[in-house]
This record gives sequence, structure tokens and C-alpha cells, in this order.
Amino acid sequence: MEQYTRDPFAPHVVAVSRRGWKSSSDTPTPHSRWVTISETGADEMTYDAVELKGPSPSFKETAEAFAAQTIQLGTRSVAAGLVDARIEGDNRVAVQTENVRRFSLWLHPSMVDFFRPVRVLVNGQESEHKVTASLLDALRSYQRRHDWRLIYHAEIKLTVDQ
Repeated sequence: MEQYTRDPFAPHVVAVSRRGWKSSSDTPTPHSRWVTISETGADEMTYDAVELKGPSPSFKETAEAFAAQTIQLGTRSVAAGLVDARIEGDNRVAVQTENVRRFSLWLHPSMVDFFRPVRVLVNGQESEHKVTASLLDALRSYQRRHDWRLIYHAEIKLTVDQ
């Protein structure tokens, strides 16, 4: 595991929200590194799902009950949205969305040049954004995850045309 490290500036990030990987949970998980999903649409997305069949697991589970359990792969529809974002170089970020109305890109000087406009291509539509490092944005980026290694200095808020 020592060879694997988390890259806070990974050039490719996928965020899924509203519920993220725990599709049966009510806990929102809208953040993935430098992407935050702020609002999803009314549609649902289909996720792969693993379902436990057989006796319910318990603290005092017997070997027979454990042996009677099976795991079945299926799918589940969940009200959610997806953002697939890539830093392409030359101050350009390409984004594909599915069932997302609003999202944010959190940027750090290691990712883009803050002295030049950042071009963002969302579902084929390009826009330019002037980014400025801000202490408030840095603190807000910390507040998202409470992780000092995931601090970003600027936020670009984007709305997806439906």
C-alpha cells in the first residue's frame, strides 16, 4: 500500500451524488476531491448493487447461518447525478454531467494557472472563468471534507443548461 498515495490534484475526478457509494444511505456525499455536486435533477441513475441473501448477519452469527448467506449482483435506481471532470492542460477542464443542475470545480495553483482564464467545457459548451485565490474559498474547501490535504484556493460555480 505504500506505493499508492492519494493525489489531491488528480487530473481525472468522478463525483456521484446525492448519496454516493452508499445508495441506501441518507448521508449526502456530494464531494470528490475537487468536484462538488450542489444540485441534481429529478431523474434517477442506475447503480450496480450487491444484495445479501439469506439469514441476516448478526453479532452472534453461527457458521451455519454464515454458510447460508449468498451475495447477488444486481442494479438499483437512485435519485442522483454524476460529474466526470478532466484537467486537459492549457488551463482547460472538460466536464461531462448526467442529471446534474449545479456543481463546483475547486481549483489549486498546482492544477491550473490562476494568472490566465480557465476554460471549462461542460457537455460540449465552453465558458471562460477568471480565478483568484481566496482565503474564504480555501476555508470553505476545507469545510467540505475536513481534510487539510484537500484544500483548494478557488471555486468555480457552474450551472448546467437542461
